[in-house]
Amino acid sequence: RALHLTRLELRRILQSIFDGDKIQVQGGKFHGLLFRPYDDPETMAGDAVLAGLAMYSALTEAFSDVFGAYPALIPAIGIEYGECLVANIGIRGDRELISVGNAANQAAKILVGGTDAITVGNNLYDLLSSDEQAWFTPSGNAYRLDCTSIEDIEAIVRDAGVEWSVQSSINKFTEDKDNLPLSDISIEDARETIDITRLGPTRVKIVPAANMFVDIDGYTSLVESLDGDTDELA
Repeated sequence: RALHLTRLELRRILQSIFDGDKIQVQGGKFHGLLFRPYDDPETMAGDAVLAGLAMYSALTEAFSDVFGAYPALIPAIGIEYGECLVANIGIRGDRELISVGNAANQAAKILVGGTDAITVGNNLYDLLSSDEQAWFTPSGNAYRLDCTSIEDIEAIVRDAGVEWSVQSSINKFTEDKDNLPLSDISIEDARETIDITRLGPTRVKIVPAANMFVDIDGYTSLVESLDGDTDELA
């Protein structure tokens, strides 16, 4: 339930508050994309940091307020700017929405070790204003903001003109919690072939399995090297 409800709230913040979109969820990881305002990368970069701050507060302050008996969540957030190739692929359509490119790859890599922090790549850092850059300190080949050092994240987001508050996330967590009581969730052993269309927040299967991850080496750098050439990308 915790994974499901946190993903609902992260998606709401990204889509309804910052006009972006969810790309993919994998276990405890959430992959989102901000692509507005168009032709204004500086504003987009600042908004991405604000979105990260709002998400951090939602996962910590708001979540703990509603789920006091759960372990405290410790987020790690990575953000980078760059050209992205976005597509729906595979046999299940929008269940396999992807974003390919160096921005996604770097954002996933630099968040490692950045607990309770927002880590941004060089491209995004260079787009931030000097005041925004002052929040970050160098960390390897990236820049890191310690979220625990900020006294009032909500005030920073509000002063930027963004209509989000910790209370709004508390309200959504509470509403979603009431709509998904634990008594409705069934966790069952897999005794037959799993029909994935019947799985969801209220029905879960447990199965011993070998997890496989296959990476195509050099694919991201190849996309980056084509520099937006649509014929070559196709």
